[in-house]
Amino acid sequence: MPGSAGKLGESEFLEQSEWLDLWGYDADLYLSLLHFARLNRVPMIALNIDRELVSKVGRQGWKSLDHEQRMGLSDPAPASDEYRRSLARLYAYKQELRGHASDEDLAEIDANADADANADANADADADADIDDILESEEFAYFVDAQLTWDRAMAEAIAAALDRDADALVVGIVGRGHLEYGYGIPWQLADMGIEEVRVLLPIDADDDCDALPKDLASAVFVVDAEPEAVEVRGPLLGVMIEDSEQGVRVMEVVAGSVAADAGIETGDLIQSAAGFEVSSTSELIAVIRRQAPGTWLPLRVLRDDQPREMVARFPKNFD
Repeated sequence: MPGSAGKLGESEFLEQSEWLDLWGYDADLYLSLLHFARLNRVPMIALNIDRELVSKVGRQGWKSLDHEQRMGLSDPAPASDEYRRSLARLYAYKQELRGHASDEDLAEIDANADADANADANADADADADIDDILESEEFAYFVDAQLTWDRAMAEAIAAALDRDADALVVGIVGRGHLEYGYGIPWQLADMGIEEVRVLLPIDADDDCDALPKDLASAVFVVDAEPEAVEVRGPLLGVMIEDSEQGVRVMEVVAGSVAADAGIETGDLIQSAAGFEVSSTSELIAVIRRQAPGTWLPLRVLRDDQPREMVARFPKNFD
């Protein structure tokens, strides 16, 4: 990462790394890690992969991609039965959330199949959904493929760092759903012959350590059960989005959000906002972030090849 050499400021790093295009989440959630690396001259590498690839796999499956579309990734090791059942509970949980989830729920469980520990905590999902039917469905198979693609990409990035320096201590900072029980990244690393892997996970101060499964992780560390909330500094439309050739595709709409109230639906293509043509997620995000409290934001949306005019009405404050 060039920033670890101390040559880039925050704005230059975010611009050159195409942060909004490739990730989009609030950079303030991550910048403390980047500052630590720069101050201590710790080299950093990007583990993630283009979200468009993960989204495509989630819609069509891994086997639908040709060699060039796979961005150099090798075939992921198949998920274990335990991992598939864990992902099936997550899948059922996500299906349950759709239509009545809060922003916080959907932030914790990413629309692109990033598994979350809260889904495992919802263990009664087995009673509420026919997990066996989910395990047999094609949609779920693609869901698993997307997760495995993500796991494999990060595992290969870690393996590449070890190839460059076999004596280095490589520390990966990733979502816990890619690590718990050794299902995700550790499983893929083992498939590549890398067995010396340790997993360190956080737990809340209120958690009962004695009740933790012994195979959850190599070790755990305690964090405050009620951390300070991250300040929301601007407007939120309430959608998961991705680039497409015809505009910005809506992948998911948060229930009760500004987008939902405006009538935006999954699959819609947003082509303009506030009179500005938007052809990428970063362009749409830039327009949204300029909106003041109480703003009415006109949108042109393409749905079923038919243009529609919509108005997104932002609240009078962003608290």
